[in-house]
Order: sequence, then C-alpha cells, then structure tokens
Amino acid sequence: MFDNYTIDTDPMVSHAIGGVKLFVKTEDFDKAVLVLESINKYAMTDDGKNISCPQCQGKKVDYYTTIKDIKSLLSFLFSFLLFMLPFYTKRKYKCTDCSFEFDVQ
Repeated sequence: MFDNYTIDTDPMVSHAIGGVKLFVKTEDFDKAVLVLESINKYAMTDDGKNISCPQCQGKKVDYYTTIKDIKSLLSFLFSFLLFMLPFYTKRKYKCTDCSFEFDVQ
C-alpha cells in the first residue's frame, strides 16, 4: 500500500492525492481484483446487512456527512480556518435509487 500513512495523518488530502494505492504483483492481479470487487460499496449495519431505504426499500444506501444545519456549518468554517478536522458533523444516509435522505439510527 502507498499513501495510507499520509491519509491516516491528514484525511482531508485523500481526494487530492488519489486515495490509498494498492500495489500487487502481476501474477496476483486477478486475485486482488476479486477481493476488491467483493467489498460492499453501500452502507451496512454492524451485523453486515445492507441498510434499506425507508421510502423505497432499496439497498443502495450511502453514508455521508452534511453541513445543512448551522452547528455543522460553523464547525466546518472554524475547522477550515484553523486547518484541522471538523469536531462536529451531521451524518445521514442517502438512497441512490430515490435520493431520499434519512437520519442515522
């Protein structure tokens, strides 16, 4: 792996440097692709089950942070000015099928 320590120390640069890079031997490439494809791309419960959308019952639900309320906006601005990670974030789920947003349970 490459750049994993950089992202551990400063997660805000992850997109700028292209995330963590995984290097594998040429003969192990197909195995590595299978492992990466087996990773679930959507939000899951602690039990390993996909989270369902309460509106459409879809299984393609993403987990993200938002700054839609005043507390998270002020936290983001304060953290941005001091070059540090935000100390408060509002977390939500969003269904990629119907775009319905709902709170974390």
